Amino acid sequence: MATSKKNNDAPETYQRAYFGEGENDFALRSIDEENHTAEFVVASELPVKDCSWEPPTSLRMEGIDLKRYRQNPVVLADHNMQTRNVIGISEKIWVDGGKLIARVKFDVEDEDLAAIVWGKVKRGMLKGASVGFVVTDRKLIENGTTDRKSGLEGPVYLAKRWYPFEWSIVAVGADPTALGRDASQSVECAADDTSPEESLRAAVIATPEDVLRNALL
Repeated sequence: MATSKKNNDAPETYQRAYFGEGENDFALRSIDEENHTAEFVVASELPVKDCSWEPPTSLRMEGIDLKRYRQNPVVLADHNMQTRNVIGISEKIWVDGGKLIARVKFDVEDEDLAAIVWGKVKRGMLKGASVGFVVTDRKLIENGTTDRKSGLEGPVYLAKRWYPFEWSIVAVGADPTALGRDASQSVECAADDTSPEESLRAAVIATPEDVLRNALL
């Protein structure tokens, strides 16, 4: 059963690009041309407004569950869940200093898409990463209060438990002033009175049922 847009009950499914936390901070961290691998920052604890009508959410790295993702560590192009859009796998994924880092091994034998994306990454044309994830438990820090452990001031949600199910290389997302999602997707989470800029920054893609339906198209 689909969840209501304004329902605070977990779980909820999201896509969120890594915004970067500084002027020259990009998701792409390093490239190994010989082994066809690259390391990306997939997510951080920086609070991001996933819905226009809700406070921002901070993905707490101590609450991440990587077990499911490690069983099927796919890396996609633009969150497209069709099999032909699998461009590689995460050789390694880990948390470091409040950030989720992944090393993608590109399927360069797939000359139709993966090799093309790899070439764009190698040449510095693509630097953005975006994670698809599910929040299973979150806590609201009320307006005017501060969370002792994280130091975050409310209103803000703390995603206490969550897990990624894929991450993607995207054209936009590393710049903190840029879109927080793939601009080609419809905005499911924007309220009617939301400005265009806020709408484009919305990161929710829909319910888990919608994700499954899209994967079967």
